[in-house]
Amino acid sequence: MARRRFGVVLRVPEPVASEVDVLRRALGVDDVGRIPPHVTIVPPVNVAEAAVDEAIELLRTVASGTTPITATLGPATSFWPTSPVVFLDVGGDEARAAIATLHERAFVPPLSRPMGHGFVPHVTLADGIAEPRIPGAVESLRGYEAVVTFDRLHLLEQVSGPDGRVWRPVHDAPFAAPAVVGRGGVELELTSTSGLPLDVQRFVRHGSLEPFGGALVRDAWQPLGTPFVVTARASGHEVVGVLAGWHRGGLATIDDLVVAEGERRKGIGRHLLARAESELADAGVDEVVAIVPRHEPTTALFRSAGWLAESTLPGGARVESDRMVRIVPRQEIP
Repeated sequence: MARRRFGVVLRVPEPVASEVDVLRRALGVDDVGRIPPHVTIVPPVNVAEAAVDEAIELLRTVASGTTPITATLGPATSFWPTSPVVFLDVGGDEARAAIATLHERAFVPPLSRPMGHGFVPHVTLADGIAEPRIPGAVESLRGYEAVVTFDRLHLLEQVSGPDGRVWRPVHDAPFAAPAVVGRGGVELELTSTSGLPLDVQRFVRHGSLEPFGGALVRDAWQPLGTPFVVTARASGHEVVGVLAGWHRGGLATIDDLVVAEGERRKGIGRHLLARAESELADAGVDEVVAIVPRHEPTTALFRSAGWLAESTLPGGARVESDRMVRIVPRQEIP
């Protein structure tokens, strides 16, 4: 039976993640790109392909019952002599208790395996460091501390890269209950993530889709700024629609808005668009741009949401699609 190797982590957010990578390089780690800085919640575990959906649902359930966690990273210390690992401690009693609770709730089948040691929240800096170097490494980094806020769980998957095996984020679950809209009609669960969830990836590959920008169907989604994804799920958590794009500074672009063929004309696209506008307004975005196909259902959807259509791109180039622009009035968005 096919298996995939996963780990569940709290990714260290920027700019602290870049600072941690500098510390790792200073300790002689030459492959910092192999795995992002993180606090491990579930250590590497092999999950049967048939149980991947169950693992995703477990993460979604655990995350939805958690609030953001603010913790202090540092100072540096070590597990020596038990293990030649130099790491940043995770400080704050409330933070450590919340992270321990996350571990207890997430470390269950199919995301569990036998453990030879207890759970200690930490951010690894160097593993396998030579014993004589450990005291000096710990002493040199003793003054480093940083405060971070974790707002979601990330599922990492071990995959083969050009330089060997690496760990890549494949799913994230925000620390917030999903928004439920459409009560009395089609009830939808809306979630916002920083990447394409695994079930959305399958939806894109196998569904009957009408993407208009192409971000969802690229082999490697490379957004031009901070990515955002809004997913609509119906009863039973079946994916019925997804919106994806990016934002940088005060500008955002919607690359794709897709609704499953059998679920169109039920208001799903409008709910996705409204949720994206609300999220982007909270992120400080003032203007959102989308290039949409020239067919009435799509343009009507955007116009009904207050978007304005243009027939040219900047510089005067004519396009076969309409460039639609939405100035986000924050006072209109709850």
